[in-house]
Amino acid sequence: ALDALYTKQENWDALLDILEKKLDADSSTEAQIPVLLRMADIQETACKKPEDAISTFIRITEVDNTSSEAKQSLERLYAQQEMWQDLADLLLNEINETTDVDRQIDLKFRLAKLQHEKLDSDFEAIQNLNEIIEIQPENETVVAYLESLFEANIETSAIGDILEPLYRKNNQWEKLIHALEIRATNADDEFTQVQVLNDIAKTWEENLEK
Repeated sequence: ALDALYTKQENWDALLDILEKKLDADSSTEAQIPVLLRMADIQETACKKPEDAISTFIRITEVDNTSSEAKQSLERLYAQQEMWQDLADLLLNEINETTDVDRQIDLKFRLAKLQHEKLDSDFEAIQNLNEIIEIQPENETVVAYLESLFEANIETSAIGDILEPLYRKNNQWEKLIHALEIRATNADDEFTQVQVLNDIAKTWEENLEK
């Protein structure tokens, strides 16, 4: 009765107190989850307190770590609140928890993009992208993303180490030569630069010269 009354009156604080008491009365997962979900919804949509909703969704994952609804809501709220490190930690936990390879790849790609675009963690981003390529070397989306980073002159040596073997395997000689040219330009010393230039010349002679 009080539940319905406070809802009608939009007395959200009083309603949240009632719901908290329901949690105290029954500690079973089956009873806790729907109450916590309702509390989070009230906190986010009615009270306009996303930080409180985040805390409640975290409580849900502590009660039931398999709750996809809570995790998806946390992902959404972390992004809305620009809590990028919290989002990265959440994605990493999900990667470690799932045994589904396609799911792992999707999460790793999302994490890599987040690390590059929001966290200024290019080295970690490229590590995750490389791990995807090791499993799915023909993943066009990830290859295209690596190429975009490469063209932006980001960690060209590390990305070149990933892309160049793919280009050789797929007989993409013009792309390979372009990658090698950038490697030569960014070489740390003259000896390395000469080696790369020789590789370019050899690749051109053996595969492109008519």
